[in-house]
Amino acid sequence: MLAVGVGILVAVPLVLLVGALLTKADVTFARMVQKMTAEFGEHLLIILLRLLPAWLIGCYFFGMLYGNLQKRGVATRSKEQVDTGRERRRRLPAAMTVTILVLLSGVYVLFFAAQAATLFSAFTGVRPEGLTYAEYARQGFFELCEVATINLFVLGGVRLFTKRMEGRPVRPMIVFSVLISAETLLLIATALSKMVLYIQQYGLTLLRVYTSWFMVLLFVVFSIVIVAQFRTINLAKALVIAFSACFLILCYSNVDGLIARYNIDRYMDGTLNAVDLSALYTTPEASFPYVKALYQQTDDPDLREEIYRYWGDIQDDNRPFYEQNLEHFLVQKDTI
Repeated sequence: MLAVGVGILVAVPLVLLVGALLTKADVTFARMVQKMTAEFGEHLLIILLRLLPAWLIGCYFFGMLYGNLQKRGVATRSKEQVDTGRERRRRLPAAMTVTILVLLSGVYVLFFAAQAATLFSAFTGVRPEGLTYAEYARQGFFELCEVATINLFVLGGVRLFTKRMEGRPVRPMIVFSVLISAETLLLIATALSKMVLYIQQYGLTLLRVYTSWFMVLLFVVFSIVIVAQFRTINLAKALVIAFSACFLILCYSNVDGLIARYNIDRYMDGTLNAVDLSALYTTPEASFPYVKALYQQTDDPDLREEIYRYWGDIQDDNRPFYEQNLEHFLVQKDTI
């Protein structure tokens, strides 16, 4: 703590000096610093209240990571102890678990046979009669999530609790585990094709992006489960890494900006009948560059008036700095 305190004392004048030079080098950075320093005293209590839980969570994560890396305060187990615990856990006979897998996979085969006429219609861009695009896309989605969860728990339970022969699972268990995973992938692919058809017709929204992302995540998860049937991998570690990677991609992909760009580009190309500007009001900074391009290229006077009325004075946003983001500061130097 003493070293950190001395480091702060040494760094403060350096930070002030560098900050002063950077404010002279860039107008946007200067405006940001001016706004932050002007409101710092006014919002000091709110800032401290927000920093308190962040500090506590940071301490927790530091202790967890440091303790695991340095093996301090953790109950370490030898490989022999881990292997012994695994074998004690595997008490179910293979005939029992294989029977469960066979019956479960048979249900999916019957389902695919009953749906053979319309199961792959979305891949060809065909919508069944009597259903809207929204109804067709939502049809069976929540059931798909429940089925995928059940399949994941069943496959995980079979993997954890079934007795092995000579250290390896019996071949029928591998075959039907792969079959159930493949059937789940087929269900996910058909549901995702329905969502793609829906998006092609009406464009993107946050809910449609999150739904598609979740189905892609499920597809990755069951693909890893299939690989785990043929190769010795740490399945839990692989699933955690896959989920973390997909989640970080979602967080850092600027979803709001991608939605605005996709919908506006398609509207300008003539492949989308209308652009819902009201859906972009919740993320004005992310939508601004693409809305500005729409304003400059459209010939619709009503559309231009609506854009100018909402986005024309976006620079006058007086939200406190701790509720703003990088997109907001980038927009400050631009206008319609």
